Amino acid sequence: MKIYLMGICGTAMAHVALLFKELGHSVVGSDTQFFDPIANLLIKNQIETHTGFDAQRLQTLKPDCVIVGNIISRGNPEVEYLLNEPICPLYSFPQFLEQHIIPRRSTFVVTGTHGKTTTTTLLTYLLKQFCDPGYLIGGLPNNFEHGTSWGDAKAPFVLEGDEYDTAFFDKKSKFFHYWPHTLIISNIEFDHADIFDDLKSIQRTFYQLTRMVPSHGHIVMNGDDPNVTALLPCDWTHTHCVGFKKQNEWQIKNFITTPRGSQFDLCKSEKCIFANICLPLLGRFNAHNAALAIVACYVNQYTAIDVQRLTLFSGVHRRQSMLFESEQLTILEDFAHHPTAIRSVLETLKAHYPRHYLIACFEPACNTSASTWFAQQSYPTFSCADEVWFAPRKANIYCDKFIQPLVPMDFTQVQQTLQQNGIKVNVFGSLNELIACIEGLTPTVPTLLCCFSNGRLSTLLSNTQRKMHRHG
Repeated sequence: MKIYLMGICGTAMAHVALLFKELGHSVVGSDTQFFDPIANLLIKNQIETHTGFDAQRLQTLKPDCVIVGNIISRGNPEVEYLLNEPICPLYSFPQFLEQHIIPRRSTFVVTGTHGKTTTTTLLTYLLKQFCDPGYLIGGLPNNFEHGTSWGDAKAPFVLEGDEYDTAFFDKKSKFFHYWPHTLIISNIEFDHADIFDDLKSIQRTFYQLTRMVPSHGHIVMNGDDPNVTALLPCDWTHTHCVGFKKQNEWQIKNFITTPRGSQFDLCKSEKCIFANICLPLLGRFNAHNAALAIVACYVNQYTAIDVQRLTLFSGVHRRQSMLFESEQLTILEDFAHHPTAIRSVLETLKAHYPRHYLIACFEPACNTSASTWFAQQSYPTFSCADEVWFAPRKANIYCDKFIQPLVPMDFTQVQQTLQQNGIKVNVFGSLNELIACIEGLTPTVPTLLCCFSNGRLSTLLSNTQRKMHRHG
């Protein structure tokens, strides 16, 4: 089958392309721009790509089907051609997976406002002790060649399940296409203010997903999050609450931070099942992620888990990733863009680097983070930082037609709020100006710069990393 992917340079779409190629399909894709590391991933795997969208190209290629990324909208010349001249079926990638990849596979679906990619990677890493799972991860796992594999057709398939909508013609959440046998819910908070009205509308979406879990399946959830436990009871299937609090069936105990990351025990009904779990990731939130993955394996009869193998787990690209380290300067990159996720990372870094001057650099690159909704939470979000740098926000904010329009973030208001709380602020007029400032950093005191980006800044940081390493 010849499959054409529109918006192929997105992380998930690129991995879908690799999965299709592994299954023997001919794969071609288009996008407006190609940035590393995804551009390099596509080149390395010999995926044919085209810059820009062109209806004539589709007439020439004559694909058997077209996969439409959720970044693609009406007005796109390829979309308009295919709607007017239906030469082949149109799918969203979750819809194609539902119809052609997932059937007859037992699925593990990892969901939540944040922590999905790390938890999905941890779960896949643990399952590899027992079988050859299929997987589709929305990031670049450092332990695997890339973020997708068909695996053994008889083994489970692990998917990162996103609550964001699917495509311009399919506005339901992506995870509804994945029919979970085992559903993991890491946390639920209000997010995606461009398509959801409020927290309850998001909870309703997750609750509808729980209704799809079969009676012999499992829901493994964060029992410390009241927004998650509000979904209970789910008495049509097996539920397992995991967390630090005593009321959980599975309790994380004896958590400590170590020079290499974290250590904790995991107990079931007061009995220690896994002791001295050493995880080379910082933060209580990562202990949560690991515990959810371990329990998801355990309840599916993968009980002989060698948790000591987690000492070799090297995480996911752009999750507290070290870009540069010298005697006085440490630069990290993280994908976090939700207020709670950013705050958790900064709290963890402040505890781990107590003597460092902490600078948080943030790029408001998505609809919600570029809005006043995010601005209103700026102080609790960055309260652990000594200084905050803001990259330019996303210029055009999209919002669903029937959602209250989002108002663009006012940096003056944010700057005033943070400065009133003793935090220095620097607002940059361009990404090039910000990159020049990073490259010119010569601190006289130990300084930690953590760059939070899910946009263009991340690509520029890769170039900066190479340049700074060359110059020491």
